Amino acid sequence: MLPQDTEDQIFVPTGAHVARVRERARDWVEAEVGAKASWRATRSDRGEP
Repeated sequence: MLPQDTEDQIFVPTGAHVARVRERARDWVEAEVGAKASWRATRSDRGEP
């Protein structure tokens, strides 16, 4: 078990890092969903299923 102060030092930046990663993942998912939506629209414009 780590001493309490060491654990705090590790935890704080990790929490900030996780928040940044989640933010980036959300941006990527939104971009991916937008690309799929436009691809579907293109297929339906051509009359494909």
